[in-house]
Amino acid sequence: MRRVAYGFVGLALLVGCSGGNPGANHLPPKVSPLDRPPPPPSPVFQPGYHAALRWSVEVPQRMTFRTRIPLGRAGERLRLTFRAGDGPAKVHAVTVASADRTTGGWVALSPVPATFGGLQGFSASPRERVTSDALPFAVAFRQEVWVSFEAEGFLATGENELFPGSVVLPGQHAGDTAIAGDPQERAVGLATIDVEGEPTRGFVAIGDSITEAFVYPAQHPYLQSWPALVEEGLRLPVANAAVSGTGIEEARDALGQEVFPLAGITDCLVMIGTNNLWDHDVQAMSAAYLELYRALEPFCTVWAGTLPPKDAPWVSPQVQARRLATNEWLRHDAPVAHLIDFEAVLRSADDPNEWLPGFTRDGVHPVVPGQQAMAEEALHVIRRALYP
Repeated sequence: MRRVAYGFVGLALLVGCSGGNPGANHLPPKVSPLDRPPPPPSPVFQPGYHAALRWSVEVPQRMTFRTRIPLGRAGERLRLTFRAGDGPAKVHAVTVASADRTTGGWVALSPVPATFGGLQGFSASPRERVTSDALPFAVAFRQEVWVSFEAEGFLATGENELFPGSVVLPGQHAGDTAIAGDPQERAVGLATIDVEGEPTRGFVAIGDSITEAFVYPAQHPYLQSWPALVEEGLRLPVANAAVSGTGIEEARDALGQEVFPLAGITDCLVMIGTNNLWDHDVQAMSAAYLELYRALEPFCTVWAGTLPPKDAPWVSPQVQARRLATNEWLRHDAPVAHLIDFEAVLRSADDPNEWLPGFTRDGVHPVVPGQQAMAEEALHVIRRALYP
């Protein structure tokens, strides 16, 4: 009975202390919904790596490809998308491993297997894109990963050697920690790596060999291309959908396979047209650009780039005149949100058709200093527009 009475008195005293409102002095202050911080954004998948892979290679027997890929996005999970070539393809197994401080096909930790609809591999029809299940694999910005896969059949491929240290060898070796294969530095089979993380602006570069990363000599052509340098400067993903040798119409026709499938793209960096100058006057160039811009308008904000100089001995005065007229149209009449004047930072002060010394080897393609100048100009324009 005493314990019951004590509990009752204690309760009465507690009530009395608060003026008849139990716990009033201990309630948190009321917060208006307008004063509450917004919830953190939900993570989304956006490209940490992309290649257009317009060409095709036949792999007649089961081969293991191990490619070293730098990722332009941080996050906790990955999705890998493969693309078949001009015929059917069979991928038997895929793994991912960290490539930090490893070389020659050797990985530091056991490779982590990826699955496709819960299965280890998949079959793909010609030109089909196949995406893996989400793979728990945390990565930092610009971390490099080994993607290994065993495949046969027809695989989509790029043209340029972009990824030093990558290898290929016969047989089943995707799960091995160390392999010794032949150098194979082109992008083959693997089209996209999406990284799940905080949503950001997402860029994609559309162009030809000048943009794809035809940068020679270079220690790491992919990382020394102007889109990768822009990615490094912004610390935002810049997917590279450029294709060597392509023109404006071809790029437009390929958007459905090479650009539009990309998730989370907000901005398109378009620097294309140098391959059209041989048979397009300024009227034909502008008409082709307008069709490309109209196709991109629902998808992204367009940033258009002027065309670099062309002073190779085999470039005719007519082609040079067309390039100058096209750049004037791009500067003054192109219906785009932003212009990046690449020519202005690459040309000689004395002649707009000549490169600055040390910026090119062949009169058409920028080498590393030229790519750096292009990236600096793009960063200047983008930062001024996005962070006024």
